[in-house]
Amino acid sequence: MNKSASIYEYAYGVGKVRAMERHLIKDEVFMESVSLDLKDALRLFAETGIFQEGLGKINTSDELEKVLKNEKENLDNLASKLLVDKELIFLLDATDLIRAKRVSLSYNFKLLQDFIMHMIDMNNIKTFLRNFVFKDSLDKLRSVITESGFINKNDFFSVYDKELSFFLAKLEFVHRRYSIVDYTLFLKDAIKLIEEKKSFIALEKAIAGFLIEVLRPAKYLCFGPEAILAYYYARINEINLVRLIVLAKLNDLDNSIIKQRLNRTYA
Repeated sequence: MNKSASIYEYAYGVGKVRAMERHLIKDEVFMESVSLDLKDALRLFAETGIFQEGLGKINTSDELEKVLKNEKENLDNLASKLLVDKELIFLLDATDLIRAKRVSLSYNFKLLQDFIMHMIDMNNIKTFLRNFVFKDSLDKLRSVITESGFINKNDFFSVYDKELSFFLAKLEFVHRRYSIVDYTLFLKDAIKLIEEKKSFIALEKAIAGFLIEVLRPAKYLCFGPEAILAYYYARINEINLVRLIVLAKLNDLDNSIIKQRLNRTYA
């Protein structure tokens, strides 16, 4: 296990993100923005959040991506400066979940470890369902599910040739340390839509919302890196929601379609 910095060395960083959390965009603001035209929605985001001034002047998808890329770069720089344990910087926007698990387990930060393990589970659940629905081979599934979260990867393989009800049963009793997590409370309706319509929209929304809820206890931690990483992931979620809404308006999508995709925020 890595020798981590004292949690008290994070006092400044936690104080910094606590002040910035007040500017996170709330659920009701995103819902309100759906009913507005593009100009007014952009103004609402600019007024209530901490986005750059350029956000209010967007007219094309390219302009949007330029602004959001700059927002993410600024966020990366902020989090990198505030994380005293520098190896944790890898967890910013990590796509290598195997390494993310190794890094998180090498530090004694339980909430952070749980978040990464849940991320692995959610990724494996989504991967399992895509392969199941489109009838890919078991060998294909073995090649893409390569790491265990709280659910052992072999549990996915053992139910792959059975009815989906066997898979749901696996999700009902997931062992997390000294407790049981029932993933079906969050995912059952979304999985039903996948089975009926092969639509993964509800699943993506449910997973994003679930992971935000996993992070929420970090709001009450006074020391340690979890508050910083939780704020980082919350802002990434916020950036993704702004992208979703603005692109939908640029392409004249129906408001009901946008609402179907909006997940909960950390604010």
